[in-house]
Amino acid sequence: SVGDTFRVDVFNPAFSEPKDAVVRVDSLTLIKETNTIYDVIDGVTLNLLTADPTTPNTITVAQGDVSATKTSIEEFVAAYNTVIGDLYGAFYFDPDNPTDSPLRGDYTVRGIQSRLKNIVVGSIPGLEGDYTTLYQAGISVDNTGRLSIDDGKLSSVLNTDPLSVMKLFIDYGTPTDNAVTFEGKTIATKAGKYSVYVYSPPQQAAFESSELIGGGGIAEDETLTFTFTDEATETVPTVKAFAVNLSSGDSITNVISKLNSKFKAENIGLVATNNEGMLKISTSDYGDDIKFTVVSDKDAANQSGIGTSMLTRTGADIVGTINGHAAIGKGKYLTGITGFDEAGLRISTTATTSGGRGYVSVSAGIAGQLSDHLDYVTNPFKGTIASRNDTLQDVIDDIERQIETKEKRLEIMEESLRKQFVNLEILLSSMQSQMEYLTTQLNGLPQLHMNS
Repeated sequence: SVGDTFRVDVFNPAFSEPKDAVVRVDSLTLIKETNTIYDVIDGVTLNLLTADPTTPNTITVAQGDVSATKTSIEEFVAAYNTVIGDLYGAFYFDPDNPTDSPLRGDYTVRGIQSRLKNIVVGSIPGLEGDYTTLYQAGISVDNTGRLSIDDGKLSSVLNTDPLSVMKLFIDYGTPTDNAVTFEGKTIATKAGKYSVYVYSPPQQAAFESSELIGGGGIAEDETLTFTFTDEATETVPTVKAFAVNLSSGDSITNVISKLNSKFKAENIGLVATNNEGMLKISTSDYGDDIKFTVVSDKDAANQSGIGTSMLTRTGADIVGTINGHAAIGKGKYLTGITGFDEAGLRISTTATTSGGRGYVSVSAGIAGQLSDHLDYVTNPFKGTIASRNDTLQDVIDDIERQIETKEKRLEIMEESLRKQFVNLEILLSSMQSQMEYLTTQLNGLPQLHMNS
């Protein structure tokens, strides 16, 4: 990024014969087929012209065009305003069309909108300096919750302090020690200032020969046999085995070139370098998982310096703390453990000595906050919307249970009424028969009187 500086050591770029270039940028060693390298530093192309491993070059990245950044901010503002508008429309009540907003009055929708507003209006947690709010960079909020851009103010800030604008939007960590790099954070990481202490620094697996390969090169043809794994701690690690053939008279440059070409062909993380005329082989990664072996078919003297006894080299994981709490060490990476404010905070270091490594100030940018909040809202298992849906479904299920209960009661009542009706019909029929009988009897009484 702008203002960053990088230390670049060039070992053996190609000249008259085809050889891979070996270049180190800060602590990262790379092997490239070409002397034009564009994928090491974002936005920077390195043209390797000469090889001098004793003289590092410092590159300072100057300010570039900020128009693309401004366009991205404008797109963000437009997208945010669209979401706020959609949420407002979801619960807005239109008296002329009262059925048009099925979510009107829903506290979940209002809560989501309110949280989004608070994120863009408030100060960035953990951020210090002249720019800690969007308003200070020319982005304000109106009474509807929508964002608007002061074009002149935003352009001015982008041209004078683009890094501060970037920090407003992204999760950012600023170490006080140059040997520490902020790698990232999770939704569980709280903004704040965290101390870093290294008890045991990370180590690469490395072999350094003490045999100088002079101008005449190695004395005889030599075969080096390697094994390599980056799964050394696994129960059954995957191991690659291969051999590299060297020729009598090969110079240190030729030895390194042959080794690096083979390492690249085998796609393994080994790098050969020239250590003041002596061979050095090291891994590009750190940690307990990294291991290689090498053995030669020739004695070390007047050759590569490896010798006929099998050499085994392993790396070591970093051991350290973040914020005073034991952190998970893997390779050169330390990660904060669950249960503390630094949970999920990930840093790396290539420090070679133990001791305190200052602090890492972690801020939670707006983009990160919005992403974390929306992840929480839209989580299909325990998110806000899923929980609200579950609640509404519970209400629906309860209503359906009540309906089912009432329907059963109605069925029982209906059956009871039907039985009562049948009994009533029987009773009425019986009474009708009795009435007819009595009527007949009564009709016969006068006739008996007259006959007598």
